[in-house]
Amino acid sequence: MTTLNALLKKIETPHYSVYGALLSCFYLPFVFLKDKYQQDTVQNVLFKRDFKLSRLFQYSYLGHKFYACLGFKYYFFCYLVLLVSASYIVATQQQFGWLSSCALVLALCVNTVSLYCVFYKSNYNTLGMVLILPVFYLLSIQAYWFACILATIAIIASFSSGIFMLALIGLQVLTKDVYALISSLGIGCVLVWKIAPLLIGEEQKGHLSRILAIIGAVGESKYHRNKAVWSAQFYYWISLNLLFIITYLIHCSVVNYLVFTPLGVSLLNSKIRFADIQHFWMFAIGVYAGILIQDFNSWSLLLFLAIANLPPRFFGDNKFTEMSDCLPVLQVQDFAVFRAVEQFLKSVPENATVFHAHRDPQGMYNRIFQGQKEIVDVIFYAGMQHNVAVYPNYWAVLIDCKQGDLDYFYKDSAELFARLTTFNAEYMIISSVDREHLKDASFLNNRLAILDFKQVDFDACSAIKHRLNELELYKVAL
Repeated sequence: MTTLNALLKKIETPHYSVYGALLSCFYLPFVFLKDKYQQDTVQNVLFKRDFKLSRLFQYSYLGHKFYACLGFKYYFFCYLVLLVSASYIVATQQQFGWLSSCALVLALCVNTVSLYCVFYKSNYNTLGMVLILPVFYLLSIQAYWFACILATIAIIASFSSGIFMLALIGLQVLTKDVYALISSLGIGCVLVWKIAPLLIGEEQKGHLSRILAIIGAVGESKYHRNKAVWSAQFYYWISLNLLFIITYLIHCSVVNYLVFTPLGVSLLNSKIRFADIQHFWMFAIGVYAGILIQDFNSWSLLLFLAIANLPPRFFGDNKFTEMSDCLPVLQVQDFAVFRAVEQFLKSVPENATVFHAHRDPQGMYNRIFQGQKEIVDVIFYAGMQHNVAVYPNYWAVLIDCKQGDLDYFYKDSAELFARLTTFNAEYMIISSVDREHLKDASFLNNRLAILDFKQVDFDACSAIKHRLNELELYKVAL
């Protein structure tokens, strides 16, 4: 009852999703740069050098634009697509009455995974992921031209969703009908348009190899990801998928081999990380929902409900247990944390360079930015809004990932001074915790501001507030 009252109170008053607002500061710079420069090449923003935005082929401008301009309306539209497509597909099946149809649609759309992925963990990829179910259905009934149209819309809105679509189409071609290749025409054209420029010229090829290195596909990267295959949660997820597949194979009248794709891509991602885990949850929901609608049995429904209703703590986000955080994201400029960061950077003049210091992650991808990535994104975007270059950002670390590439981290005060000199930084941001370990740094005597997140309004998300370190801004004497 207390949670319900809190939710009703927040609906009546201006409210934002803290996590959603933080996340938006990672995606908004891509749109901002595209709109500001009106060209492919940008200078001294993402890197201390020229950079072609087309190299970030994995990001969709259209998807980012919808995400940036529509905010919560975009999430609601995506959820509406999921709801309408599930309702239509269930309605086409003769074996369900109206009551059982409504119950099945609710089971497909009102579950912890759908709510978490669409409203809470959502980003510009959401539209592509909710189109998995209708594309699966169209492939199953061999409506390949319609599947081609939806799959093309999906990959334009979300590049990573195109990988999932190709997995479905590829298995359909291998096991059932070569004409399913028709469905991949649009995806193929988009892939050629996105990736072909990266295959021309040595510099472009080097960029593609760096992207492949950071996801673990080829070559060596300076940063290594923790493999999901060793986690208890991953075993739990794989076990549920296996149980669903086995139950389906026992009870089905005709085998639809597309049922194997969620398990296959999950195992592949444990070795070569090409998408976030929530994308695999949504992919599994879409495929298994289509399977369940076409070949319904009670045991498969029970397992589907277990897959679709993972416990909130399984997501690793205790704050999601408070569903009140799944509410609209306001404009970033109205976000209290963003305003606090702007105030923090107020003494930095336009066209200045700020270096955001972080300790060496010791080769571990998960230690990059010391667990402070959300606030790094906010500072980077706030600086960009005021023509202040803040280094490093996530894209810079992602691209300069090979041995011998430019390094952005430090182990001691001598290395930190070298980084400041490399970037010709006039200002520096460092956490108070790290500053305590640099008492011998004589170049850090002129402190301009302190940002204490405990004094910032994080609303319900105190977990984020207590995880962020206090920051200090210095005028650097090089």
